[in-house]
Amino acid sequence: MPTIRRVAILDSENGIEVEITSSQPVAPQTRVLSGPDRIVIDFPGAVPAGHLKGLTVNQGGIKAVRAGLFESNPPVTRVVLDLAAPSEYQLVPSGNTIIVKLGSAPVSVAPEPRGVLPPLTPGRLSAPNVKVDFEREKDFGVASRQLMLLSPIVAPPDVSPATTGSQVKTQDVLLEAQRLRDVGDFNAAAKLLRTQIAQKPDDGEVARLLAQTLYWHKDIAGAQAVYDTAFVQHPEDTTLRLQYGRMLAETGKRARARELLSPLLGISATRVEAETLLGMLAYWDSDLTTARRFFDAALESDPNHQEEARRLLREILTSTAPWVRISSGGWHDDQPLNRLALGLEAGWFPTPLTKLSARVQPMQYWIDGAPRTVGVSEIAVAHYAPRARLETELAAGSVLRAQNGNTWDWTGRAVLGFRLPGGVTLRGRIERTPYLYTKSSLDTPVMVQTAAGLVHWDDPRGWLGEAAYQQERYPDDNTIRTEYGWLLAPVVHHSIVKIQAGYALSASNANQSRFVLAQVNQPYPPGDPRFNTAGIYAPYYTPSHLVTHSAIAAFTLEPSRGVTLHLNGSYAVRATDDAPFLTASGGQAVLSTYARSFFPWNVRASLAIALGDGLTLEPTGEVGHTAFYSWATGGLQITYHFKTARGTAW
Repeated sequence: MPTIRRVAILDSENGIEVEITSSQPVAPQTRVLSGPDRIVIDFPGAVPAGHLKGLTVNQGGIKAVRAGLFESNPPVTRVVLDLAAPSEYQLVPSGNTIIVKLGSAPVSVAPEPRGVLPPLTPGRLSAPNVKVDFEREKDFGVASRQLMLLSPIVAPPDVSPATTGSQVKTQDVLLEAQRLRDVGDFNAAAKLLRTQIAQKPDDGEVARLLAQTLYWHKDIAGAQAVYDTAFVQHPEDTTLRLQYGRMLAETGKRARARELLSPLLGISATRVEAETLLGMLAYWDSDLTTARRFFDAALESDPNHQEEARRLLREILTSTAPWVRISSGGWHDDQPLNRLALGLEAGWFPTPLTKLSARVQPMQYWIDGAPRTVGVSEIAVAHYAPRARLETELAAGSVLRAQNGNTWDWTGRAVLGFRLPGGVTLRGRIERTPYLYTKSSLDTPVMVQTAAGLVHWDDPRGWLGEAAYQQERYPDDNTIRTEYGWLLAPVVHHSIVKIQAGYALSASNANQSRFVLAQVNQPYPPGDPRFNTAGIYAPYYTPSHLVTHSAIAAFTLEPSRGVTLHLNGSYAVRATDDAPFLTASGGQAVLSTYARSFFPWNVRASLAIALGDGLTLEPTGEVGHTAFYSWATGGLQITYHFKTARGTAW
């Protein structure tokens, strides 16, 4: 099917020209209309490209050029030249291009007759003697890519001279409102449009422009109210469906968006745009199989102008391509505990919704200069079922301690999640992992069994939050219980910069303390002034009524495609616990506690750099202070995604 791809304004020696480019030759039909003066050029059987938009000209006798879908079944694309005064014109075909040449000599035009002029022939703005069915004239929309929204500029209906003044006023109002909106004066644009719609409440074009203006001004409720009213009045308006469907999709009302957009799949002129939007909805719902099907269909129909579909399809193909990752990292804390780790990880997607992965990670620890070697390995499979909204993950692995003879143990993990509407996910997790965060845990193997349940919220408008409860059970039958919750609110939510700030609360407590003497065997008995009562956590840390209130923040910057900087951190405005200490009493060390206030904090940074050909480099770093130590860590990840044949094609 032919596509009208481009409308451009050209300057020539003989005056101004309008160049209209299509994907293949199309014979146009022209109409000459007055009140106001304009040339209407119809392209039967052609559809407008998704990026096609109107132009404000105001030179060479042309006030503006508007283009869009005039009829949908069969499709007709209409281009309207709004003239400052009657003018000579000529249509000149050249392959896939038609040039409308305008002269400077004005001619008189009878306002009432309209008709079809013979295409591709020189002509003047005179009234042809052809009877026209006035009832066939109707509005059409112009697709605009500003802020990824459709911005219709609809040609005014052709009416008799008695209503010419009203037409001119409506068109002037629309042009002025669009100008105000485009320069960011949303209040003035909305006020102008509300006044106009009060006079003409059934004007679909004014309603669409008002709804879009309110949406850009972040008045979501107001925009939805205008859209709903207009949709009742104009249920057949496909431009309205597309524009309203996109807004609903972008504001998280995905079920309603699908309801509006799905019927457009059966209309050839709107099918490609609907496929792209429905693919976006599936992509945001993590239904990558359905998303890829919609994007493939959209690009097959219109491979040159569906940038959204192409970009998201590339993301799907990249994220589901086989990959390998090499990582390295170092850790230092003031216990002191130092670590150097290397890792190798690989993954494969049998389907876009199923991931298989495997990793091995040897780690070298140094405690007071003495080395300890620990290695972990794991294989995992993860799957998401969109219809059931279920996510599952199973993993199994091993841990090897290579000191005083090799010691093996097993690890495992099972995760079950249920995704609710509104970006809410309920998730449960059980796992068995090694504890490797204290000096003594490297000499005394500690395996932790964890059971956790959480609620996670990820809103497309930038809100992010989580609340959880978990229990950690240790080999000595001790249990640590933790509850936490945090919420990040969008401060700046832009495609390039995102800033979020919020609050976090956590509380944890152990049934029993594992704070013991740092020097168990001493030459002096308890009570002797030389007896050392310094203590450490062994073999693992046990919080005692620890409560932390923290301010948290996150910063994301994407200055260019393929470069992403992440910064996040927290600072405890208040943290309290029952801090342990040891005293000598009755010939032995006695454990006591005191109420303590302190200020834990952490800052983390990462920079992801896409180097091309599927290669990504990501350095990371983090520093922080906890209840019993301070630490610093840094690392580097190098990831390679293997290209797929279809990914190369798109």
